[in-house]
Amino acid sequence: MEQLHPRFSLLYQERGYCYLTLRDAPRAIDAFLRAVDINPALATSWSMLERLYCMTGDVRNAATASERISTLKRLPPEVVRAGRLFSDGEASAA
Repeated sequence: MEQLHPRFSLLYQERGYCYLTLRDAPRAIDAFLRAVDINPALATSWSMLERLYCMTGDVRNAATASERISTLKRLPPEVVRAGRLFSDGEASAA
């Protein structure tokens, strides 16, 4: 999947969950960061990053992730959805 669609954000979000299952926080953080780097509208990835940063004692990055979540919650859902679609290359659907 990564070779065919290297900029598909949900691939990296799912990879983050896999690393969580394996209890590999550093790799989970890397995967979720890759997901939000591609698609900053992924509230679930930001939420997982906030939790992981709190678990690892990274207060500064936990606060940043929390701010991103708050920003997304303040936006109309249609705007968030359009941004998510656009970031994943679905411009016409956005």
